[in-house]
Amino acid sequence: MKILFLLFTLFLSCTHQSKKEVNYDESKVPNYNLPIILNTQKADLKNYWGKRRAEILDIFKKEMFGVIPDSSLEVDSKLIESGEFKKDILREQYKIGLSNTKGRIEVNLIIYRPKNKKQIPFFLGFNFRGNHTIADDSKIFIHEDKKDQLPGSRKGFWEIENTVSKGISLATAYYGDVDPDFDDNFQNGIHKLFPELQKRKDNFSSIGGWAYGLIHLNSFLRGLNYVDTNKIIVMGHSRLGKTSLYASALDERFYGTISNNSGCGGSALSKREFGETLYEINTRFPHWFAKSFHKYNNKERNLKFDQHMLMALIAPRPLYITSASKDPWADPRGEFLSLAHASKVYEEVFGLDGISKNKWPKPDGHIHKDVAYHYRDGKHKVTKYDWDKFIEFFF
Repeated sequence: MKILFLLFTLFLSCTHQSKKEVNYDESKVPNYNLPIILNTQKADLKNYWGKRRAEILDIFKKEMFGVIPDSSLEVDSKLIESGEFKKDILREQYKIGLSNTKGRIEVNLIIYRPKNKKQIPFFLGFNFRGNHTIADDSKIFIHEDKKDQLPGSRKGFWEIENTVSKGISLATAYYGDVDPDFDDNFQNGIHKLFPELQKRKDNFSSIGGWAYGLIHLNSFLRGLNYVDTNKIIVMGHSRLGKTSLYASALDERFYGTISNNSGCGGSALSKREFGETLYEINTRFPHWFAKSFHKYNNKERNLKFDQHMLMALIAPRPLYITSASKDPWADPRGEFLSLAHASKVYEEVFGLDGISKNKWPKPDGHIHKDVAYHYRDGKHKVTKYDWDKFIEFFF
């Protein structure tokens, strides 16, 4: 009995030592050195960047998000409903099948688009609580796993009418169709189609799975005759903002990228250890990242990469990062600084206009150059202000 007590005491002690107090004080941010993205002494930076980009992407696969399947899945689709949502706004609901020899999953994709228009630009992204929550539209099929969510309860996150009235389409699917977002050692969703990728430290993670799903939805949209395939913009909020960054890094067919309030593991610099830390995120959501990433819990100083390098992989395409003033958990300043450091690639390699780390805007301020950032007053969500700024920047 005494031995059991000692073991229990030791367990509590180790658990206590492994968890740090969350820091919201800028003066307590540790001194850190960010890994260098570019060797600017190279004579031909564009040629060098092609090789360097591949090296950095490989780092994120091995050390953070895990491997991605080498091959694409078979994609089949069926239009299961279409109609007019509001005047001059059409709705289409598709069932997208993704399959290989190991099995099949189905993703329910909904599109809102302008009537009688061709070559339409698109925002593509996942939603959190089912397609039926994004609009007051009784024709949307209610997701079997999300019957507890009220129709239209998240319509403020999407601003459908305002966006489509400007000639832009929205396409979204419930992210749980790709991976249900709970830790069961990757037995469900898209991961069941690739069991062999879980037998390694750089395993196929949930964020990797969602990104892989977005890549396939990108391919599906590109097959529709009314889509402007040169203007598909991937958008994500919070964990799905982490996903949009990784999806765009993997798939250079995406024209533009939006990462809204994505914080730790997304747009914020991990080495700042401000707000959510790697220990916090990997402990609460162990399935989001590869197992190899967990070795950095409470050891951010050991990182040989950081999130500015993930953003750099999107260059020279348009990139939009956002923060919210009442979202310290996501480290708004760290999100801004990350984009500022990534700007070096936009500027040095491609001669584009980046942002300066010395010009962090005040709440409800924005910077629109060849990359964009805004710091919205408010909480961790997506608002009309956000959508207005996205449209202003991309169109």
